[in-house]
Amino acid sequence: RLAGFYAALAAGALFLTTYQFVYIHGARTGELEPLATFFLLLGAMTFSRALERGSSFIPHHLCIVALLGLKSPLALIPALCDLALLIGFPAARTRLWDWLKSALFVIPLGLIWPLIQVWEMREEAWSGINSMIQNVNRKGRGSGMGNAGYYLRWLLAGAFPWSLLVPFGCLHWLRSSRLGAPERLVALVYPLGLLLFYIAIDSKKSWYVNPLYPFFAVVVGVGLYELGTRRPSTWVLSSVAAIVVLAFLLEVYPSDLQFQTVRAVSVRLLVGWRAGAGPLLAGALAALLTGALVLARRFAASRLAPILAAGLATIVVSLGGARVAGGLLNLDYRSPLAEFRLEIDRKLLAGEPLGFPLTLPAAQKTFMERYYFGEEFEVEGKRGGSRRKRKPPRLMGFKHTKGSSETEERPDRPWMNHPGRVR
Repeated sequence: RLAGFYAALAAGALFLTTYQFVYIHGARTGELEPLATFFLLLGAMTFSRALERGSSFIPHHLCIVALLGLKSPLALIPALCDLALLIGFPAARTRLWDWLKSALFVIPLGLIWPLIQVWEMREEAWSGINSMIQNVNRKGRGSGMGNAGYYLRWLLAGAFPWSLLVPFGCLHWLRSSRLGAPERLVALVYPLGLLLFYIAIDSKKSWYVNPLYPFFAVVVGVGLYELGTRRPSTWVLSSVAAIVVLAFLLEVYPSDLQFQTVRAVSVRLLVGWRAGAGPLLAGALAALLTGALVLARRFAASRLAPILAAGLATIVVSLGGARVAGGLLNLDYRSPLAEFRLEIDRKLLAGEPLGFPLTLPAAQKTFMERYYFGEEFEVEGKRGGSRRKRKPPRLMGFKHTKGSSETEERPDRPWMNHPGRVR
């Protein structure tokens, strides 16, 4: 609807080659982000369609209600983005009252079930509310600039190499008068609103960026389509040349063709970044490619634009596809912690002594130790700290479970009644 079939095809191909969404934090890992992403996208589409066609906002507000049930803080973002677009554009202000009437009718009905749950689980609900308030207070360890750098690194690495095209797509989108209407700015305003929200709060989680990828894929897909329909300027050619060079020269962790547990991301040039050779080589290659494209524009101006757009899309989709498909070669991969957990389970089922304390195969304590061992074992060790002072986490013994009986049976965990367990 924004730019035609080929733009949609490009956006879909880009999204399918998003490494983080497919492998690291997809639906298979049990997070809510994929489902929340679906309702954010559906909400953006229904809002855009209501503005464009003059139809009801009720389907849009039903998506916000669904977000209230899934991840309630996220429901605030589309509502604020809607109001910004409705108030900021004079042509859309006539629909503001319709939006408010629909919200006043639908959202209170959607709050009935969450309010019942809050009443039934008052202590847990207040604990969650206090946690959210602390995240917004900004009195913790995070900072706005630190959060911004954290999420930008994940966006670059999680969707590499097509993430290099996001700034290009955003600028192209803003320069195009055809895409400047409020209903067509939704795909740009929603992800920026989400990003600003996550930068503003204290909590930092890598999977928070997942809902941004499909929106940015749409922006980049439309940008590629627009690139193929007009004569490219010199700055566009130089930008394309720089993107192509960086797509081949940047090394992103997790590396290509390797699937592993990811605790951090890093991006660096493949050669000589510290020695200075890497930037010089990248700059020289980009300059040479820019010169070649300028000459091609001079001799084949009418055919250069579609070839350039198709070639750029093919490069980023192919490299991203190789990254995603490479994970299939390592589906049997197990992290050292997972292997250690399997070995402990084998010993417990066989009735063998464990011999506490047990040193875990990790450089520092992270949430993964709690994930694998926190329910049954006492885990000792501090999170973070300098490398020199860092001590590997250890299992000190079985955890005492309050209120549990000695004879409690756990069919899913047959070792819970292990004779050596201390309750």
